[in-house]
Amino acid sequence: MSKSGDVVFNRYDLPIVTAANAPDRAAAEYRGILERRGEDALSPQYPLAWLGLARALHMQGETTESRAACEKLFAFWKNADSDLPLLQQAKTEYAKL
Repeated sequence: MSKSGDVVFNRYDLPIVTAANAPDRAAAEYRGILERRGEDALSPQYPLAWLGLARALHMQGETTESRAACEKLFAFWKNADSDLPLLQQAKTEYAKL
């Protein structure tokens, strides 16, 4: 769990934080998850953090960095089922960047 200012949230709250127009805080938390991958290398949170980071960066107008985060997700999921809904959604969002 992380504390940012007066707001305390955990990794499961991050989509809410991003949607609540706090992309800077969400991006920092997603980066933290990505930096601590060794704590649980097989966690499904790891690839989702790339997607969350991409979305948070996009909300901040950081298009180049957002695209790079998406590309990291795609590299991580290169062998995933192509009909995985979250992957399809990420590709749709990427195409709009």
